[in-house]
Amino acid sequence: MKKNKPKFVQIIMTLGSGCSTQISEKQSYILNPRDSMAKKGIDCEIWTTMKNGGKKIGPYFGIKVDKDITLVYGHLRPYPPALLSPIFFKKCILMTQTYELGSNWLAKKISLFFMKRFTRIFALTPYEREEYIKNGLSRDKVVFFPHAIDYSFFSKKPKKDLDKIRRKYGVSKDDFVITSIANFRKFKNLDIMVGAFALFNKNIKKSKMFVVGKDQTKNSTYREQSSKRYRGVEDVGEVIKKEKISEKVIFTGSLRHKEVRDILYISDLFVNSSDPEGMGMAIYEAASAGVPLCLSNIGSFTSVFKDMAIYSSPRDKKKLAENYLKYYKNPSLRKKIGKRLKQYIKNWDYPLAMKKFDKIFSEILD
Repeated sequence: MKKNKPKFVQIIMTLGSGCSTQISEKQSYILNPRDSMAKKGIDCEIWTTMKNGGKKIGPYFGIKVDKDITLVYGHLRPYPPALLSPIFFKKCILMTQTYELGSNWLAKKISLFFMKRFTRIFALTPYEREEYIKNGLSRDKVVFFPHAIDYSFFSKKPKKDLDKIRRKYGVSKDDFVITSIANFRKFKNLDIMVGAFALFNKNIKKSKMFVVGKDQTKNSTYREQSSKRYRGVEDVGEVIKKEKISEKVIFTGSLRHKEVRDILYISDLFVNSSDPEGMGMAIYEAASAGVPLCLSNIGSFTSVFKDMAIYSSPRDKKKLAENYLKYYKNPSLRKKIGKRLKQYIKNWDYPLAMKKFDKIFSEILD
């Protein structure tokens, strides 16, 4: 009887959501592990409960356990089908996408109970890795494994004329340009970033702000947005109306990665004020382009960028505005930090990530 080929299964909530249309294919945390395993001659499948792609989730949703599955790669710690996979399969990896272990004591205990049963836990930042280790996970089990960045693309200036890009968006060469790129949910604190820009713009009239990505703050799919934690988050449209800066803030919606790069190369600084944040790939794209960073002072940022960014508390609008101004007044600082970032982010380049996948997968499968 012919033996079936070994199989690699990824378990993920959905495909094609969030900012997936906005990133380079080389940055896909779905495609990259699949491609690595496919090169080993292993069949690959994606399981999801959503209708827009993949197969339906496995045994705990009524599908028989396939004995030929040699490795399961689960995405997102709060997602039950991923978190429960060690019950049904011998070798499992969890890409948590967050350093938060649960919204309460019980959720944290349940998360740790199952996480200890994974073959490997992939942590996106050094801070995340240490958080897991402090909470009892084995140091050997938790691997620092950030998402790949298409450094070779984002580190190269667009071929098109930058003035042409500016004209497309109504930006003057004399404008100081602040940019934020994300899949904007409430934890991104877009109201604070735009509010800080309003304070900055009162002093620096020749300035513009780009908001690149989908506004998901009213999307009921993200159920956590209704929690008390985000009660103070304001509607960004109301902030803009109140501050009378509608002509200063440019909402582009979701863009392809080539257009994202265009905007980065006419930007003077990049801002992200999230709380929490797993990794935030757009930050690494900006760093690849040599754009200085204004970031929130959370561990997933400070543990990676250290003194190569300026920080403020996630909801501190006044301090963030001061940080904008600090960069504005100091072109040499912008140039120095941008140069350092561009060199540093080479460590996240796509070919290096693929080599790491190959090495870890080979170790687990042996």
